[in-house]
Amino acid sequence: MENCIEHAVLLTHDDVIHGYSLPPTLQMPDRVDKASPGRFKQRIELIERDLIIDALKRSSGNVNAAAREMGITPRMVHYKIQKLGIDNQTYKIPQNK
Repeated sequence: MENCIEHAVLLTHDDVIHGYSLPPTLQMPDRVDKASPGRFKQRIELIERDLIIDALKRSSGNVNAAAREMGITPRMVHYKIQKLGIDNQTYKIPQNK
């Protein structure tokens, strides 16, 4: 926990620690998906969605960096973002001027 707080303090640019300053594993999900537990395809899509969102969080919304991290092409990530309804702009960290 101490390391997580230190991590957040180092990434913050003001006096407030934001959720995006925390490691991706500690961030709350954007929404709760209630897919039918027996539907294989839906479960796979939920897993893909979580993997892509985690990679986008770690790369501050940069699709190319997320694709490199996952070992797939940016084209594949863009396709999945569109198919799964992910807004990668949500994960961009605001720049202080």
